[in-house]
Amino acid sequence: MTTPGATVACPARTCPVCASGGQEEVFGPPAEVPAFCNWLYDDVPSARAATTGEVRLVVCRGCGHLFNAAHDEALLTYGAGYENSLHFS
Repeated sequence: MTTPGATVACPARTCPVCASGGQEEVFGPPAEVPAFCNWLYDDVPSARAATTGEVRLVVCRGCGHLFNAAHDEALLTYGAGYENSLHFS
């Protein structure tokens, strides 16, 4: 994570709302996180082998939009184990 308040350059990312290139990083965990939060695994070894990705939350200095500058759509492969129902929420 960069110094709070610093403007960071996201070479492959511009703001998806206003196309500005100046963002401030506000959160970045030290390790990668699971790419899916709602995938149902058959066993513990499968869950531990889950696809992971980086999170770098940045706020756009142009319009204030908050987004994950490290988002990698190639990591998202939906399949039968994906469960996102909201029946009981």
